Amino acid sequence: MEKEIISLSKDEFKILLDVLNFRIDEQGRILDQNGEKVICPFTQKQVELDTLSIMPGSLILMNTSPLTLSEYFYQYPDD
Repeated sequence: MEKEIISLSKDEFKILLDVLNFRIDEQGRILDQNGEKVICPFTQKQVELDTLSIMPGSLILMNTSPLTLSEYFYQYPDD
């Protein structure tokens, strides 16, 4: 299945995160609706606005790197 990946500006990400009930703290770290830090499932590090990716059709927030993208496509080949 082919995936269409688009780039969003920081302002567009902020709007999307708000709609999805996530917040951004003063340091640019992503927080869930309970104020808990969001952890990338692939790097186990906190997700930050500067490195954020949200894959189309998912609610997986992750840090963007070649490693995390390859891990995502490996674990979710048909999503």
